[in-house]
Amino acid sequence: MSNEDRRSLCQRIRPWIIPIIQGIIVGVIVGAIVVIITALISIICKPPDFSISVNPVTGATNPGSVEQTMVNIGRIWYKRYKYSVTLCAETQNPAIKVTFIPEGGPTPPYNSTMKINIGSGVSEDYYIIEIEGIGGDGREHTCKYVLFVRSIPDNGEPPPAEEEEMFVGGRESDVYHYSNCRYVNMINAENIIWFTSVEDARSHGYRPCRVCRPP
Repeated sequence: MSNEDRRSLCQRIRPWIIPIIQGIIVGVIVGAIVVIITALISIICKPPDFSISVNPVTGATNPGSVEQTMVNIGRIWYKRYKYSVTLCAETQNPAIKVTFIPEGGPTPPYNSTMKINIGSGVSEDYYIIEIEGIGGDGREHTCKYVLFVRSIPDNGEPPPAEEEEMFVGGRESDVYHYSNCRYVNMINAENIIWFTSVEDARSHGYRPCRVCRPP
């Protein structure tokens, strides 16, 4: 094909190919605008709601002791949830008692202290505490706290304070953390495991977190 033939072909194609390209671009832009508007409408029209979380999500202690953590009841996005939210908890062992201060009453956002009383006869194990918030309009949300109860040595004395440092890992990873590491809060409650020492963690194939940098 000669150059003149090519130029002639381009001139014949150009009048209808350019509108097609323009149409595709316009269609993409319009589609994106529709998706954004739909998402905004769904957010704006969503009724007010509340959220519930616990921080930290795990703790370790001995039988016969008391553990405390903070439960946060927040509101979702900008809308104010106007109903009070009452807190309750379900434990896997009746010898583990949970109370909240306050137990409920305020409208979100607010914080409540969760106080966990561990009976002296509780055996060494992991216990999942399911915390439930019940709104005045019937809405319910839950979160979970993992409690690791350590056994007391044969002499009946709790371990010395300098030996109490323990580390947290996840069943689906190979990293261990200090218990106050922010990444611990990202581990699902069912996957949390505790290590009694660095040697314990490393013997199970775990490596130290690069953020909190345990030994």
